[in-house]
Amino acid sequence: MWGMTGRLLPAFDPAAFAQMLVPILDRNDFDTAVAVWSAWKERAERQLVRGKVPEATRRLVLRDLTAAVRLEVYAIRGSIKCGPRPAQVASSAQVLSFRPRAAAGGGDRG
Repeated sequence: MWGMTGRLLPAFDPAAFAQMLVPILDRNDFDTAVAVWSAWKERAERQLVRGKVPEATRRLVLRDLTAAVRLEVYAIRGSIKCGPRPAQVASSAQVLSFRPRAAAGGGDRG
């Protein structure tokens, strides 16, 4: 699907838009993020309408564009939610640091 979206909306680069949106999300500025996102999506829809793209195809293209931006934001931040970036999550092996048991005889338990 991205091939068709790229042909119909060549000026709409999800990676570039995600780079622009990330600092707004990092600042926890929900209203600005929604306004920027809505304006970008409306511009894309207007371009599709001007190109006489059928309604069903427009919906598919906008859904594809939205998914691509979300994936880019997630790849950059690790989350698509507003607010500070989530802390690096430790793997389960790091959280549960296993120590080898003492020898079969039970070891020295004093």
